This record gives sequence, structure tokens and C-alpha cells, in this order.
Amino acid sequence: MASLLLQPSLKAEAPALQMKSQLCNVQIDDNCFLCYKVYITWPNEHYSEFEANWLKKRCFSQQARARLQEELFLPECEYWGSELQMPTLNFEDVLKDDEHAYKWLSSLKKVGIVRLVGAADKHGEITKLGKRIGFLYLTFYGSSILERGFPPFYCHPSALTYRINSEYLLVIYADKAAPQKKASQLTPVRDIKDIQCGNNCVSSKGCLDSWCPLSYPHSSAQVKTASAVAFPACSSMLCSLTTAGVICEPYSYIHVFNCSRLELCHIFVQLLHCIKQTVTGGDSEIVDGFNVCQKLKEKNPQAFHILSSTFVDFTDIGVDYCDFSVQSKHKIIELDDKGQVIRINFNNATRDTVFDVPIERVQPFYSALKEFVDLMSSKEYKYTFKMNPGDVIVFDNWRLLHGRRSYEAGTEISRHLEGAYADWDVVMSRLRILRQRVKNGI
Repeated sequence: MASLLLQPSLKAEAPALQMKSQLCNVQIDDNCFLCYKVYITWPNEHYSEFEANWLKKRCFSQQARARLQEELFLPECEYWGSELQMPTLNFEDVLKDDEHAYKWLSSLKKVGIVRLVGAADKHGEITKLGKRIGFLYLTFYGSSILERGFPPFYCHPSALTYRINSEYLLVIYADKAAPQKKASQLTPVRDIKDIQCGNNCVSSKGCLDSWCPLSYPHSSAQVKTASAVAFPACSSMLCSLTTAGVICEPYSYIHVFNCSRLELCHIFVQLLHCIKQTVTGGDSEIVDGFNVCQKLKEKNPQAFHILSSTFVDFTDIGVDYCDFSVQSKHKIIELDDKGQVIRINFNNATRDTVFDVPIERVQPFYSALKEFVDLMSSKEYKYTFKMNPGDVIVFDNWRLLHGRRSYEAGTEISRHLEGAYADWDVVMSRLRILRQRVKNGI
């Protein structure tokens, strides 16, 4: 291999780092009206000038380090349960006024969720918020994601094949914009036992459990032949199931409410805009995952330890904005180096059938997970509300677990939401800038 030769003039002048203490000429200027300054002349005659407050902030004492970390990362966290008083601001005020925008993002960081009211009931409002922050996060499902409850008897296209008892039942159409075929044209099947579905189950008219949204293919659900309504665990098309030639009430679905990074982690900040809401049902349910983790740690330290030390497999395979096949491992509860909870990774719909642990650790894990889920499902920790058209909720997807109650599908689109995602680094960047502007009155 040929060596690279540099001209002397191109070589970087990087003297060896001196680890031993050196005698320096240090002077302090206390005549400055606003601050002290420290002047240092090094042995090689290099001259440095520092403000004393700048040096003090970077002191290695525990108190100084804690103060600086608080200033940089705003770690204050306000836990809540069913008693939550959700912070609420006006959508247009947030777009136009820095002080309102600062309240929005600071409340998001502290409480984990903020509701904005007064947005227009049309597409594109989420994009305005994205520009207010900086930019939205591009996912495998595009930069924004739609959830709509479609009218009965229409099939929405899917890239996947759906089978019931190994027989084709659902027809796939290429025209996403205007599906034409009615479910009456589907093949009747007498003995419906299970439904093989693909891609996530975030949007349906059935009840959605509380979870942080990830995506998962090939789940299944038991469907009784006598049931008037069939609710598959997940689907990416609107489908009507047929029993002995009788059309059942359809399971309404369009896009998944989720996205995946290359490591299949749930995205940091989620934005949801309600464009149209169903009259009955469809209430949202949220849980403060950090609060539940704290309770679990107090109630059952061993369960907390298992969930915060066991890596769990997640998977997502499908086609949307692009085709994707993602695998990752995460702990259900992630901790920082001080043992504080910083992130929840939970969604049964995306947890893989693969579980890479010794068999003797399987049952203890599921026992711990059940206790965690039982706490999340209790009324004490669950806050329920209903979004109205024009409402936008923005929440911390590392902290909150969220779901929705079931609703009845009508003869036309009955529920319409648009969602998007943002990276916490982008959000925190805007928050620091807004804090400085508000502080300085700019």
C-alpha cells in the first residue's frame, strides 16, 4: 500500500498533549463592570482569555455539573395519572409567537404532552408545526401518515396477501386513490378461524391497547363465525369478512400510525392532527410510562429489573414509502447511567415471535411484563380524552403509551387523522433557541 506524503506546509501543527502541570502566568481582571476575566499566558507565550462565569459553569464539582446539565437538557419531569390537566395552547399563537411556542415545547418536555386547538380541519397543518420546529422526520411511511375510517364494503389496497384458512378472501387493488370493488364480490368462506394480516394495527375501528407505536407484520386474531363483526389484530386494507355468503360489518383501516428508524425504535415526538372525528367512540387513552415505571419499581423491584435488563426482539417488514425489513433489540424499560428511566419500548404488535433469551428466563419475563401491562391498564394511570376536529396533540413518544377506544364505522369516512414525527434533537434545538429569545426579549 502506498503511503501518503504531505508537504511540510500541509502538516497540522499539533503538539503533544502535556499531561504534567505547567507554570503559567495567570491574572484576574476585577475591573470589568459585568464580569471577572481570567487571563493566562502559557509557557510557549500563547495567550488565553476566559470569562470567570464561563469557567465556573464548567467546574467539575457535582453541583456545577448538575446545574449545567439541567440548563442544557431540561430534565424536569412532572409525573401524572388520570388526574392530568393537559397543557393547552392555541395553534396559531404557537406558529406566530415565540413565547407561546416556548410554552408549547417546554410543556412537552416537562409533562410529555400538549394539546393545540384551533387548527384548520384540512391536511397540511402538521407540516406547519414541523417548519415551526425545524423539520419533520422522514419515515418508512413518508413524512406524514393518514388514519381514516373508511365507509363499509370497500377494499383499500395493500401490498400484502390476506388469507383465511389458506383461501384467498380479500382482493388487492392497485388504485389507492379510488378503490372500486365491493366486498360482495369477495369469495365466501364458511369456516373462518384466523386471519393472517400484515403491517401494524394502529388504525381500526376496534379498540387499540396503549402502546408506543412500532410496526409488526403477520399477527393473527381469532374470529368466530357467529360474530357479526370481525376485528383482525391488524390490517392494511379495509375489508369485509364473509361467512356463508353473508357480508359482515367491515373492519375499517387505512395507514399505520407508526414509523421505524433503521434500529426500529419508536420515534421521539409524535404529532397527531384531528381533521374529522367520529360521533361516538374513538376516545384517546394515554399513560405516563415513566410514572408507571416508578410505581413498578416500588411495587416489584425484580420485575422492574427484568424489564430494564432484558433485550427484546422487534421486527417490521412491509412496503409503503419504500420497502423495508427491519430488526432490532430493545429493553422494554431503558435507563440512563444513573438508573433513571429515559425511554419505554412497548408494543405487542411489533414484538417479534423471536425471543433471544435462555428458556429459563422466558416465564419470569412474561410475569414481569404482565405486571407492567396491568399497571398501565389501571384507571389510576390512564387519562382518557377525545380529540375534536382542529385539535393537534404533540407528545413524547419515548414516555407516553397511547391507544384509542373503539368506534362505529358509518356509511362514509367517519374518522380522519394526520400524523407525523419529529426528532427530539430537532425539538430540543428549537426549545433552546426559543428560550434564549424569550429570555432576551428578542
